[in-house]
Amino acid sequence: MPDPSAKVDGRTLRAERTRESVIDAYTALLLGGNLKPTAQEIAAKANVSQRAVFNNFNDLETLVAAVGARTLAIATKDFERIPVDLPLAERILRFSRRRAKVLESIGPITRAVQLRIPFSADVQKSRARHYDRVRREIRKLFADELAAAVDEKSLTKALLVASSAAAWSSARDDLGLGAEEATEILRRTVTGLIRDSVNPSVSD
Repeated sequence: MPDPSAKVDGRTLRAERTRESVIDAYTALLLGGNLKPTAQEIAAKANVSQRAVFNNFNDLETLVAAVGARTLAIATKDFERIPVDLPLAERILRFSRRRAKVLESIGPITRAVQLRIPFSADVQKSRARHYDRVRREIRKLFADELAAAVDEKSLTKALLVASSAAAWSSARDDLGLGAEEATEILRRTVTGLIRDSVNPSVSD
């Protein structure tokens, strides 16, 4: 007698494959420069029906959030921990290079997400989780400098702004800077913010 659970498992696997195909298709369209693909375009790219797209995602905003979350996870999964006992200059350099690598790799996705932020709670939550992760990294990596800062909260916010996707996009897209030059500006900005905010004996 056939096992009913096998049918359920098969449907679950097919649904998961369809979901991944839709995410892959949307990601490919974004990376190809189509920042506002339609459901029809996504379905055609994924080789599924439009109904299958909306069976897996309530709306395009939900799909954008899923794509953003997966892209960020892939971009950050292989990063090595930056030792917190390194000299400040080396920590800043490694932090700047790592942020630049992430922001460069998810640039097209970020631009698409920015278009959806005002209209999607899911996208807003995804962005908030990303900022929380970067905030934790900053607090851990620059713990001594933040503790010595005149205004710890203000410095944390400033470092978040300097290393944000918006700042990177401004350098790369608006000003037309190369990735290497934009990374150097990020490094210099982070260095200046920290050294202007803490006791000189700590930042040396």
